[in-house]
Order: sequence, then structure tokens, then C-alpha cells
Amino acid sequence: MQGARRWYDEQHPGLGGEFLRSVEASFARIERSPELYPVVDEESRRAPVRRFPFAIYYEIETDQVVIYAVWHYRRDPQVWQQRAR
Repeated sequence: MQGARRWYDEQHPGLGGEFLRSVEASFARIERSPELYPVVDEESRRAPVRRFPFAIYYEIETDQVVIYAVWHYRRDPQVWQQRAR
């Protein structure tokens, strides 16, 4: 996320902060309604980050939500899956 923030700030000052706020807003939506987003791979769910080409991949466990990745849509999601497991 920090690398993406820096890249967005290089494109337009302040845009990196907007990116981080959008990610945090997505985290809050997931926390409020973790079942809102679709299952995309076995038990993993994908929540989009509004305004930016990123998604948050996560799983719902018994008493918590586990976030595995904030991932750019153009990157292969199998990479984060291999890292997380």
C-alpha cells in the first residue's frame, strides 16, 4: 500500500492520501458487513477499492476477518495466494 501511495503522489500530489483513505473506507465496509462481497476462490472474498484499480482479498474466520492482500487488478492474484498460504 505504501508503494502505491507513493506512486499516486508522484502522479498528482495528494492522490496517495486519497488512495489510502479509499482503502481504509473499504476496510470499514468489510468490518461492518464482511459477507457483502463475493467469494472468488474457495473461501477468499474480494472487495473493490473505490476509485482505484485495487481489491482487498480476505477471509471470514470464526471470530475475525483476515485480510490477505490489497492487490492491483492487473497483478496475478495467485501470487498473493501463494504468499498468504
